[in-house]
Amino acid sequence: MKKKPYYVILTGSKNNAGDFLIKYRAKEIFQRIRPDREIVDINGWEKFSAETLEIVNNSEALILMGGPALQQHMYPKIYPLVDELSDITTKIVMMGVGWKSLSGNWIDSVYYPLGKQCIEL
Repeated sequence: MKKKPYYVILTGSKNNAGDFLIKYRAKEIFQRIRPDREIVDINGWEKFSAETLEIVNNSEALILMGGPALQQHMYPKIYPLVDELSDITTKIVMMGVGWKSLSGNWIDSVYYPLGKQCIEL
């Protein structure tokens, strides 16, 4: 019997109601549009163990979601993941990922600084 395909979601809903709501709603959306997929929810702030990396690599996709995660040092500060990004062999996508701006002005997005590791991610 073939194991049911699944997505891994990384969330930061440890102490942030907004992140919790993004995760909650995302799970509802997945249930509606992809009921054939399980969801494995992993804490986004924890570095992957060997076991976690295996779970991630056997998934259909790793989905980074929630929070003001899109910032200069998104990887490895927000999402520590692994030491070498090439160890992650599945697709990586973002969903509901916010950005961080002190002024909050839309024009800031034009010149938004992203670090080399963030761009690699």
